[in-house]
Amino acid sequence: MSDSFTKDEMARIIQKNIRGYLSRRSLVIRLLREGDWGKLPILYSIFGESLNKADMRSMKGKLYELFISIANRYFKHVDQIGYDITCFGIRVEQKFSQNMLLNKKRELKPYISFRCKNSNGSKKMKLSKLNTASIYILTQRDAIGFVYGYDVLNHLQGSGDLDAKIPSEFVHLLWKKEEQVDTTQGHQIDISDIITKIFTCISYSVWNAEDWKASLKACLYKIADDL
Repeated sequence: MSDSFTKDEMARIIQKNIRGYLSRRSLVIRLLREGDWGKLPILYSIFGESLNKADMRSMKGKLYELFISIANRYFKHVDQIGYDITCFGIRVEQKFSQNMLLNKKRELKPYISFRCKNSNGSKKMKLSKLNTASIYILTQRDAIGFVYGYDVLNHLQGSGDLDAKIPSEFVHLLWKKEEQVDTTQGHQIDISDIITKIFTCISYSVWNAEDWKASLKACLYKIADDL
């Protein structure tokens, strides 16, 4: 018996896989639509603008990746090249910018832009459906939406690391705060300061030949008491 498939059999297999993919993607979208994204301003009130410090900007994206991945038990944070989260085999990428989605009238901007890296270190990559996400979650401090991966690929511009400039008709808003977040309000914790204290504590214990674990434990208790 031959192990090869006829054209009709191969077509049926491909159609079945496509239907399965579309069904799983629709389920992920449904989970996103069910999310209580009104919690976003609470997260912002904790960190405020403190993550805009030069040494913290790379951590801001990580914060929102984790915030989204914890929103549903089926979301898994993986932090891979081209995607941050998986859900039922669907790749999801999170993009954050303070004012990415909305204009001053609290409406979607005509175009929503963000950077799409097409390099891994010094090695260039050609962006395609195989190495990018199926869904891009677009987050600002007081709104969240999503766009399908193929719409991102269809609206790439530039050379080197590419920019996606997506017309608002392709962006699906999940939630927005009706009033703009008050950015003058102070934050409750400063992660940069906490990290500096931890690094200082460990460095001090090493130079003084102390038990760095014991020193770190005492340092963490002090940080907790000061919150």
